[in-house]
Amino acid sequence: MYKIGESVVYGSEGVCEVENIKKLNISEFNKNKTYYILKPMHENGKVFVPVDINVFIRSVLKYEEIQTLIEVIPTIEKSECDIKGVKVLQDHYKKLLKHYECIDLLTELVSLNEKKNDLIKNKKKLNQIDDRFMKIAKGLLEDEFSIVLGIPKEDVEAYIIDKLNKQKYGKYNI
Repeated sequence: MYKIGESVVYGSEGVCEVENIKKLNISEFNKNKTYYILKPMHENGKVFVPVDINVFIRSVLKYEEIQTLIEVIPTIEKSECDIKGVKVLQDHYKKLLKHYECIDLLTELVSLNEKKNDLIKNKKKLNQIDDRFMKIAKGLLEDEFSIVLGIPKEDVEAYIIDKLNKQKYGKYNI
């Protein structure tokens, strides 16, 4: 069970603070259940999540874990996602977002970024599904990284690039 004040990742909401844990006296909710009241860190509003239901929620990564993820970015092998069907591709991305494993999201982002760069060379664009997933995944990762690193969300990409450029990989862009 998470504690009040703890930062957690909750599905596509991204990083949230556990604002309270209590039974709700709201007609739409089961009055006998206890809920996490989550406040998204980069959005307005509140999210009510039953504490006893099997939903995706986890603690945010630790600083060291994020540093390790950043260090492995240059070694991530491009995933070979040759999914052609729209529905199958959407399901593939929904599954990745549902489980929200940072390394899986990073792997897809690296692959999609390479695909995007190849398409740009041929004066083409990513398809809408790839582009939408890329934006969502990037946003979720930037949310979590910014909270843990203590930097604004819009500075995360520059932070990662700077960190990678200081490593043995030379000039790096993401």
